[in-house]
Amino acid sequence: MFKISFKIFENDSVEEMELNGADGYFQFEIDNKTYGIFIPEEIDEFSVSVYWWLYYFLKAVLILKTEILKN
Repeated sequence: MFKISFKIFENDSVEEMELNGADGYFQFEIDNKTYGIFIPEEIDEFSVSVYWWLYYFLKAVLILKTEILKN
């Protein structure tokens, strides 16, 4: 089984040198194991930038694809 849970909300307090946009939580469930965090409320302390999260996720997918093709 593969499932992605997410919650996205606007971030009004963007720090300098950060991308302006939305923050949120992301959680994967793969074969009954969970990775990440999903909280129904909007709590900034546990949120991540949606843009950076997608960037690093796609980078990881490309690395995995390269490694799988090598083997």
